[in-house]
Amino acid sequence: MNYDLKLFVLFCLLAGGELSAQNDLIDSYLSVAKNQAILYTGKVPLPYPAHIAGHPYLMFTEGTLYYDGVTYPQTYVRLDAYRGDLVVLTPDKSTEVILQPHLTDSAFFDGRLVFYFRPDGRKGCPAEGYYYRLYEGESTVLERRTYTLNETRKGEEVTAWFGASIKYYLRKDEAYYPVRSKGSVLKALGAHKKELNSYAKEQKLNFRRNTGEAIVSLVKAYERLNGKP
Repeated sequence: MNYDLKLFVLFCLLAGGELSAQNDLIDSYLSVAKNQAILYTGKVPLPYPAHIAGHPYLMFTEGTLYYDGVTYPQTYVRLDAYRGDLVVLTPDKSTEVILQPHLTDSAFFDGRLVFYFRPDGRKGCPAEGYYYRLYEGESTVLERRTYTLNETRKGEEVTAWFGASIKYYLRKDEAYYPVRSKGSVLKALGAHKKELNSYAKEQKLNFRRNTGEAIVSLVKAYERLNGKP
């Protein structure tokens, strides 16, 4: 092979490598763009009337979203507990978009995991909707936040506000149990009541002020007594 032919072959190889790299970059960009388009394509939530005091949600919080099999880190998310919607904020922070429940795997933000729960046929199964998963081991602890809209009228003046409701569920074996107090958790767990009562007293578990944390702590203690890590 003469010198000129060698240069020509080398040029073709280099050109082919650059073209391949460019194609990879284009494919990567199109994949990301497609995923972003899916995430930010949906209904825009209507604003709440100005006369309603407060809102049924916290501010948008940066977290990690798992949606339609794709992970979206550093995504701004919030849960509207009145309408039952999980909402994301576009990257330019100009538009809110309601996520589709059937595509929502879960979201982790504000130190908590929220997911869309679908009835699974177990006894006592709670209603469909978004729940916080507070703990998952041999048993599972769920939290459901909902809001109701309350109104009072005095002549032509209307006063409205949201009332919050928080419910907790313990899934043990093949059933769900609504729990809130120490007694309801002990009844659902069924065994080791004496040891768990002592544990709750020693740890000063407060089921009124820190309900979710107290439930999880007692469930973990129960599982340790059963030889679970």
